[in-house]
Amino acid sequence: MMDDVSQNPRDYRHVIYENVRYDDLDTYNHVNNKVFLSYIEDARVNYFRSVADISHLRAPVEGVVIARGEIDYLRSILYGDKVRVYSRCARIGTKSYEMHCLVQVERDSLILTVAIAKAIMVSIDPSTGKSIPHPPNLVEGMKSFESPQRIL
Repeated sequence: MMDDVSQNPRDYRHVIYENVRYDDLDTYNHVNNKVFLSYIEDARVNYFRSVADISHLRAPVEGVVIARGEIDYLRSILYGDKVRVYSRCARIGTKSYEMHCLVQVERDSLILTVAIAKAIMVSIDPSTGKSIPHPPNLVEGMKSFESPQRIL
């Protein structure tokens, strides 16, 4: 289990809400594991749109790749659950940063943590595929959005 990924929603300033679609379900009648990853990706893209001016990019996260991804599935998501995906930048370096996500559902008046995830993101030059320093607007946006004690 990823001990460094917080399961406390108060540690996150960014949240999105997802609707479970019938098409998200697998043969076991719960949300397929790949759909968790789609929810998390939606949260990351929304996070970038919220914290940095990325309007000049052709795609929401052009010039960023996932170098490493981890997810711990803790519970199933069921049809009818109300899904919340919290995200934050936990660490930022010169060419990479670490994003954490917390996925929770509201079910029968309970809030349940269903997954935690971590991704190491790397800024790249799309024409060469080589890592490059982050765009200043991205660094400034993340540092401004996340309080200094929340980001390394």
